[in-house]
Amino acid sequence: MDIKLICGLALVLMGSCSIFKKQKEEFPHKAHTTTTATDVRSQNSVSSTSGGFQPFTIDRVDGFYVVISFTEPYPYSDVVLGDHPLVSRAEIKEAKATVEQYQNHPIVDIEFSKEGAERFEKLTEENIGKPIAIVVGGKVVSMPVVQGIISGGKVHISGGFSMEEVVRMAKILNTR
Repeated sequence: MDIKLICGLALVLMGSCSIFKKQKEEFPHKAHTTTTATDVRSQNSVSSTSGGFQPFTIDRVDGFYVVISFTEPYPYSDVVLGDHPLVSRAEIKEAKATVEQYQNHPIVDIEFSKEGAERFEKLTEENIGKPIAIVVGGKVVSMPVVQGIISGGKVHISGGFSMEEVVRMAKILNTR
């Protein structure tokens, strides 16, 4: 599909959009990445097993974005996001670094405000089968594919991150 057509459609639906080329980042410890945000009540999830998703720099504020388009297969390129997050850092009630209890790997647990929970539920409802982008600290840290509607206002970000990385992400997401 022509990128001008995509941007034109995005302009009508969401406001203007921008095109970003993936920039390689150095994260040598990541051999395999799985990202999941889970609805605590119904166990619906968004997930991506991309065999090594590498975060990349992007000029966006922190939050959860619609992915307008990207080029597959991995490594993703020509990533196009909406200009504004559909769920922003301001709608996060709390983010904390912790260790996932079953697989024992570092994750960021996120609890949304009431408005944030409603917006996240709508984001997942409207993007089933599509990726969403999670931006933290000027980097897309994950692009999981939505598998079902996620309600309840609690999710987590995982992805082969070190404890240092999840502590940094939680600190950024808690900054107001």
